Amino acid sequence: MKIKNFSTLLLSLLFLPNLFGVKSAQDNWYLDREIELPEMPGFRKPYGVTIDSVGNAYVTDRDNDSITVWDQDGKFLRRIGSHGTGQGQFRDPFDIALAGNEMFVVDRENHRIQVLDLNGNFLRQWGSNGSAEGQFAQPYSIALSFNGSQVQEIFVADYNNHRVQVFDTNGSFLRSFGGQGSQDHQFYHTSGVALSNNNQLFVSSRNHNKIKVFETNGTFVRSFTTNNHHPYDLHLAGNKLAVSFHDHQRVKIYDANGTELAVLGTGSSSNDNGNFYHPFGISIDSGGNFHVADSHNHRIQVFDTNHSFVRSYGVYGERPVSPYGFEITPENTFLITDVERHRVFEIDENGTFLRLIATSGHSDGRVHNPRSIFLGHDNRIYVADTDNHRVQIFDRNGTLIQKFGGNGSGDGEFSNPYSVILSADNEVYVADNSNHRVQVFDNNGTFLRKFGSYGNLEGQMHNLHDIAFSDQGNLMVADWHNRRVIHFTPSGEFIRHYTTHEHPMLIGNLPHGLTAISRDSRLEIYDENGDRLKRWTKTGGSSSAFDCYPDGTIAWLDYNRDKILFYRPTYRTVRPPVSKEIPLPEVLSVIQPDNTNHLEITYRINDPDSSTLEAKMIAFVDGGNDLSKV
Repeated sequence: MKIKNFSTLLLSLLFLPNLFGVKSAQDNWYLDREIELPEMPGFRKPYGVTIDSVGNAYVTDRDNDSITVWDQDGKFLRRIGSHGTGQGQFRDPFDIALAGNEMFVVDRENHRIQVLDLNGNFLRQWGSNGSAEGQFAQPYSIALSFNGSQVQEIFVADYNNHRVQVFDTNGSFLRSFGGQGSQDHQFYHTSGVALSNNNQLFVSSRNHNKIKVFETNGTFVRSFTTNNHHPYDLHLAGNKLAVSFHDHQRVKIYDANGTELAVLGTGSSSNDNGNFYHPFGISIDSGGNFHVADSHNHRIQVFDTNHSFVRSYGVYGERPVSPYGFEITPENTFLITDVERHRVFEIDENGTFLRLIATSGHSDGRVHNPRSIFLGHDNRIYVADTDNHRVQIFDRNGTLIQKFGGNGSGDGEFSNPYSVILSADNEVYVADNSNHRVQVFDNNGTFLRKFGSYGNLEGQMHNLHDIAFSDQGNLMVADWHNRRVIHFTPSGEFIRHYTTHEHPMLIGNLPHGLTAISRDSRLEIYDENGDRLKRWTKTGGSSSAFDCYPDGTIAWLDYNRDKILFYRPTYRTVRPPVSKEIPLPEVLSVIQPDNTNHLEITYRINDPDSSTLEAKMIAFVDGGNDLSKV
């Protein structure tokens, strides 16, 4: 039989969405591991220096209250000690001497001598503040006498007690000599001691402008003047006596009788090679080279036997780290900017220090308050040198390639650039914080364009802090004071913005179209619509940068604890939301094949909520609309 009256046929298509769980973008992360940032190389006023038998230098790092060890090539090896009054802690370590596996440290402001092994383990100590036997009033310098390879006696320049005190190797008081006065055997601030090969003791009497020579029992032998210059540290090697003139920016070389042989330095404070800014400790290595602690230039300078400059090692570096900018390299190392200690450095995936890229300063290649760092696909390191109002570009070894910018509001000038990134087509984008704009340059630093201005309207900004590219290649701007993220095309056309729960300080693109924003100790994750998916807090209360691996693992700098935290992603199982719209069927054709009693119906269903559904059909005959006509 033929079914008649197709126009009255009603089709009801019932669909069932796929009810099985599907894998969605991650919305949860767990702490997988953490690594500590390394001990940083560098000095804050190196004062004492001594060289061991294999050429390693042990240096008292006065303002970092520690001892640093450097190999014979000037490579940083380790740091020993910390600030404090406990065993193995220091307050203004001034001088150091080695004997076998022991180091003797003049701990000036703790008014004591400490003895540690070469690994930094505390062994013993003696001294306290005072003027009695065995007490000190700011000891300055130390010298050891030997019987064979064993320490026999220890001589200490007791600066404000104007005397030399002598101890055995255990710190037991043996004798003292001197005292304040103008007689031959007296001193006016003892600032240096050194022993000759024939066991004569040379002592700096600072305010007398004299070097005085004694037998080790305290008997005066002779003295010579230093031409109205205050002598400080002394070092004897053979017939050469090296004397530092801390206040006069020189080191002088004398013979043992006081005849001047050579002068190092011009007498004017300078950071040029061969010149000084308050030199202090001196040591001579086995090759006869002079190592001079150039304290306020934060380095050790080395001079050969002809008194010519050879090299220097060490740079300015404070012990703690204040990490701000952060970048993961293709080799799984980490580039980090230290915003408060003014340096840029690289560490490996285990936290081992690799190299310094830039150190503190205002000259080319140095940085001041650096914030953002970016490793371009051109393998160049881009640094937002914030307080120097410029961008600097380095190769991977830290050699400066170029710089551009300068303080101002004109095209190509900056007022506190906070962030810099490189686009896929080699354009450099800079977040010009206090000018409330983004500037774009070619990779040679030539200005191309700018966009943004002060305000809170569409396309305006108020102290933008960071920038990043989205999956779509658009520029995302962390608009700090307006508490929002703005999206621009690469050419600077406004697309949209969404508000954030926090003032966005740092921004980054994550896989699956997610965006991360950090501020203080918090990290927030937003989807591409600006909806917040996740927020969590770590220990510490300062802003820290983050970066992301391709698998979604977030590496997050922990500013207050000097660590990197690694959060691996987990995934949630989600069910598609219930449809808010009824997906209506569209009948394309209805055919009853010849000699059959059935219909062939072709239909289509468009459902924006699901790509998978199950459909069933009910047909009513003769225009019926109740179950009897089904």
